[in-house]
Amino acid sequence: MSALLSPQEARLFAATRVMTVHESDAMRRVSRALLGQLGVQHLLEAADAAQAQALLKDQRVDIVLCDWQLPGEDGLALLQALRASAAHRLLPFVLITGETDRDVLQHAVSAGASHVLVKPYNASTLADRIRRAMASAARIKPEDAVPAHSGAQKNRSTILVVDDAPENLEMLAALLRDDYQVKVAISGERALRISQGETPPDLILLDVMMPGMDGFEVARRLRAHPVSEHIPVVFVTAQTDSETRQRGLEMGAIDFVPKPIDPAQLMLRIRNFLRYVDLRRQTQAEVDSMLERAQLETDARLLASQDVRSPLATALALLQPLLERADPEWHEDLLGVEENLLASLNALHLSTELIRIESGQYTLHTRAVQLPKVLQRVVRLNQQAFLAKGLQFEFAGRAGVPANRPQASGDPLLCHTLFHELLESAGRLATPNSRITVTIADEDPIQVGIRFTATWAPGTEAAFFRKESTQVCPGYAAKRLAEIQRGGVTLDVQGDTSLLTVVLLRAAQTFERG
Repeated sequence: MSALLSPQEARLFAATRVMTVHESDAMRRVSRALLGQLGVQHLLEAADAAQAQALLKDQRVDIVLCDWQLPGEDGLALLQALRASAAHRLLPFVLITGETDRDVLQHAVSAGASHVLVKPYNASTLADRIRRAMASAARIKPEDAVPAHSGAQKNRSTILVVDDAPENLEMLAALLRDDYQVKVAISGERALRISQGETPPDLILLDVMMPGMDGFEVARRLRAHPVSEHIPVVFVTAQTDSETRQRGLEMGAIDFVPKPIDPAQLMLRIRNFLRYVDLRRQTQAEVDSMLERAQLETDARLLASQDVRSPLATALALLQPLLERADPEWHEDLLGVEENLLASLNALHLSTELIRIESGQYTLHTRAVQLPKVLQRVVRLNQQAFLAKGLQFEFAGRAGVPANRPQASGDPLLCHTLFHELLESAGRLATPNSRITVTIADEDPIQVGIRFTATWAPGTEAAFFRKESTQVCPGYAAKRLAEIQRGGVTLDVQGDTSLLTVVLLRAAQTFERG
């Protein structure tokens, strides 16, 4: 059992089915080794997004660890495709990147990454990100997630000193140990084992002239291994000629420290080099903070909606008997009150229920929905909203079907929000002074058509149902509201005539869905 994990965590990691997506064989080997240290026994490996999606069709996967940079479709595109998939919308997904730009990382968070892992990392950091991603998928608040063990992060940076002379190792260790954690290696082989192990150093001071494997070869192997490729290397050498410096830079060295060593200059340079390490740590901390804030904001919105929605729904219910008994002179005023209540409930319902649906928290309890009543309300609301545009909304009813017959299986308020979104979108897109017609076809399943005249800008038709990382396109919410009720929405454009078709089950086909 790994010292990084508690016994309970070790059992959890052993049962977790992990898929890694890396372009390079080297990175796949590294992930395999790190996950092996964590006791992972079920591992699938993919070399690109297409292979990953093919594996996901046939195999159960509990979490995906994916490089951002992939051949063809990149890791972000794979993430977006999975988030748009009903089968994998909630699949924990850790995006791995060497990028440190805050806006780019925010883009990954907005796209739905369960967590972002910034290179370089080790087994301890990987374990922590897997914990967080799995906890997020289980709807555990960030503060309730399993904490990392004390070995996961150290307050002080770690420096590895590599030299074949014991006296040099002792001198440098004595100089550095008051401010840093110090590891020493008396050979290149030992240096590689430390640097590519469970807790690699933050900086390497590397002697050039060593027997066997010299400093140049050590540097080359460090750069060739994904775990150690990002570790800054400083050559310590008595050779100061241009050829030596050029070769060192080609091997990835960031600087040279001449022998004999000037302690004051060395400490100054080390502080400057480790600012890079601090930047990486800060970037990872910012990503963690972004994800935690996003989760807290979601929880806050859901709590606020529960406080507001109940009084609005109660007021709407109390209004119904008044509408039925009201004198004609009051009827129009009461209809206006109903419209305002419905508009408020619709806006609130859309944001909160979409959050629940996307996060897997929504459970649908079906009942009979009188579609004519819902559609009449929505048509009336949008007719008032688009008066200035000169639009005429017309509800054609259902030919040959009794007016009061419940015919759809779903949730009345969800259906109201669904049709309000589509009619509002049609109103925004429709040509001024045109007609929008709503019809119901008595088929199996039921079909509701919304026909309107519009001229589509290039690219907008294809994007109507799309969800981008930074915005939700007009039809996306309606599509999700229909799908959660086992229905669907399609768009057909022929010339300047557009037809939105909503398909819903009949009331007899009831079910529960979460």
